Amino acid sequence: MTTRRSASNVKVLHSGYTFTGSKSFPSGILPTKCQVLERIIQLENFRIVNVANDVAKEIHDRWVWCNVYPLHYLTISKKVQALVVAFSKLDRYPKKKRGASFLEKEAEFLSDINKLFDVFCNDNEQRRRLEKDHKLRMTDEDFVFYEDQKSRRIGKCLDVALPLTSSDQTFIRRSESHVIAPSSQCQNEIITLSTTDYVSESESLASLSTDTSQSSQVSRFLAEMPNPCIQNRKKWPNLARICERYQLSDRAAAAVANSVLVDVGLVTEDDKTRIIDRSKLRRSVKDAETKSGAKSKKNFGLVNAVYLDGRKDATQIVAQGPNEKH
Repeated sequence: MTTRRSASNVKVLHSGYTFTGSKSFPSGILPTKCQVLERIIQLENFRIVNVANDVAKEIHDRWVWCNVYPLHYLTISKKVQALVVAFSKLDRYPKKKRGASFLEKEAEFLSDINKLFDVFCNDNEQRRRLEKDHKLRMTDEDFVFYEDQKSRRIGKCLDVALPLTSSDQTFIRRSESHVIAPSSQCQNEIITLSTTDYVSESESLASLSTDTSQSSQVSRFLAEMPNPCIQNRKKWPNLARICERYQLSDRAAAAVANSVLVDVGLVTEDDKTRIIDRSKLRRSVKDAETKSGAKSKKNFGLVNAVYLDGRKDATQIVAQGPNEKH
């Protein structure tokens, strides 16, 4: 006998296909679309965004555990939301209107329901960054497992962590050569140190006194070495709004802003990290337009009608006839 709570976690489509809520994903495999739906309908208010984000994090963690690197969990959340919207349209479709068109849409939705919910990261650069973050590379066996999950789904991912190989340990040592600069000196700016930098600066490290702590040695080492790679991630929302207001081009606005920075001494021959690029300014303008549009829509809502002032000179239409104008 099913209780009211357990019955609410069961969804049956018109064709009789049943989705039963699940408290977790099956172990050892990557989840399919059906398993994602069964996981999310187990939760209350599964149609809201926060629930989709929670399920997306579970999917992300499962893929990372199987050493198959996925997309960002927010991108996965959008895919989960799209899947829930498609399912909700079929589930809430009026029964009296379920004709041939509805049956075609339902058959199309169920055609790949048991296939892999594919969120694999196809971008090689992004995948390499994920490998460095997690300090573990994808091997040929991992790619074979991923291809198997897309087709036959015979392979299993063990729930036991295997010992690292010598190649994995070498990759971890190389990944640890990326050092983040202290936030007090350079906020949101990443300094990348290669292995050759450590070799070239070995003499400066040897000259440090032995009575100081390891943290002071690292800070002195970072202070003395030149900045090899600094990313300028400063945003310019006010500058973007002024450029949009006075219709300045990206190139002209960047030239004016950089000249001001040079005059006030923030940009010099030795320090050019604060230079404003026109591409960055263009992105700031787009962000400002998006936020302004969202704010206007929130304040004014939908426009139900368009009213005219009644002036004939502003509303008349001139049509050319065969002999005269109307």
